[in-house]
Amino acid sequence: MIAIKKITLTFICFLFLVPVNAQEKGDLGILITTSNQSRLGIEYRKPIAEKYKLRIGASYGEYGNQFWGNGRGEIIAITDSSVTERFYYHDGFQTGLRLGAERQFGNSMFSVAADVSVDYRQTNSAFQNNTLYLQENGMWDNGPSTTIFPPFSDPSNSRITRHYLVPGARLSLNMNIPIGKSFLLNLAASGTFDLPVYMGASQVQDPTGDFTGIPPSWINLDTNVGIGIRYIFGSRN
Repeated sequence: MIAIKKITLTFICFLFLVPVNAQEKGDLGILITTSNQSRLGIEYRKPIAEKYKLRIGASYGEYGNQFWGNGRGEIIAITDSSVTERFYYHDGFQTGLRLGAERQFGNSMFSVAADVSVDYRQTNSAFQNNTLYLQENGMWDNGPSTTIFPPFSDPSNSRITRHYLVPGARLSLNMNIPIGKSFLLNLAASGTFDLPVYMGASQVQDPTGDFTGIPPSWINLDTNVGIGIRYIFGSRN
């Protein structure tokens, strides 16, 4: 929630830098996509020339796996009355701003857009042990499990929070369908290239050396589809 508030405030401040012309109607949209990196978005569009619009947007997304998952962890110790498994947990979020332009195809509802973006990404990773004990009734039951993030009661558990700066570029095909006088239904298909730049780590507890070294850099391609609703400013005048 804190990240959403920060990106929303940044986006609102950014809007004040955009020159406003009362004769040119801009619109503001709320968007939802299938991308984990940009699940929720807000976007302002303003006409800057015939068939062209300036786009300013902000987005937020999060992702992660369930700690216990649908499968089992790696068995690291076993006795006649106990089995110890080591589980891996990973989650994170990404938030940022993007700026670009959109061109309409003639007088149709279709348009193509290109944007550049700068995001902040945070990931949390942890390894945690859990032991199953053989009960008197012949059933196996979980032993006491420790907290994923602090405090850690088991000194063999590991955790780390990593931070990234993520520059990227996005290309999208859009369809804006009028809904009455004041709204547009937006459908979009997008592809984003980005390159996470590692900025360091915090909250590191790594007694077993699970998180040594610097994570490799990689170019990521994220394709997604989205849907949203846009409100047209001044449409009720």
